[in-house]
Amino acid sequence: MSSKCKSCGAPIVWATSAKTGKAMPIDVQPSGTGNIVLQVNADPREPPQAIVLAAGADGWMEPERFVSHHSTCPQGKAWKR
Repeated sequence: MSSKCKSCGAPIVWATSAKTGKAMPIDVQPSGTGNIVLQVNADPREPPQAIVLAAGADGWMEPERFVSHHSTCPQGKAWKR
């Protein structure tokens, strides 16, 4: 589910945290420094699942990695709970 950040207007994707089940905004563009892998659900109406990788997790077959928009948004601290 693609939308825009209410604070900075950047394009984001809403995903569901695999750990907490809560919605989290993710930057649309993959990042070489990202620590989140998005897993698409079988039901296209459901948002992807965000899997946060452990620090230092490397692997040559890893899928694209993404970054939480809270860490890149100029107003990210105001939105993060």
